[in-house]
This record gives sequence, structure tokens and C-alpha cells, in this order.
Amino acid sequence: MNESTIEIELPHDSALNDFNDFKHELLAWLHQKLENSSLEIDPKVLVEEDSKVKAYTSRDKLDVLFAKNEKLKEFIKKLDLSPDF
Repeated sequence: MNESTIEIELPHDSALNDFNDFKHELLAWLHQKLENSSLEIDPKVLVEEDSKVKAYTSRDKLDVLFAKNEKLKEFIKKLDLSPDF
């Protein structure tokens, strides 16, 4: 990479696809506003570390979601849903 390249890290492939849909429009806007036509954008999907816990069972997957979003437990409780599979 060089100093005229903007690196953007995205969480997953669908975010990369969405970003690529408007990348050229964003790049044109940046070129105009910054008066720098040498700018480039390099989007990449974040690579997750192998050391993270793998969720194999439905319960493991739910626990991973609970760790990411604390409100999920409340939501399940309010809707009287059974998180057990």
C-alpha cells in the first residue's frame, strides 16, 4: 500500500459486496472534494483469528450472539421464546 490508498476493513462478504456497489461513486466524490485523483480505496473483509471459540451447536451459536449483543437475552425473555433447541 502507498499513502494514497485508503484501506477499509469490512466485517463480512456481503458488506464488501454492498460497499463495492457504491465504491466508484464514493471514490469520484473523494477525488473531487479532496482534489486528489490519485486516491484509491482497498476494501477487505476482516479475517477472524483462529483462536476464537467455534460455535458448533445451536446453543454455542446462541451464546456467541449473546456475547455480541447483551439485549438479545432480554428480547428473547420478553417474547417468551425458548432459546433451548
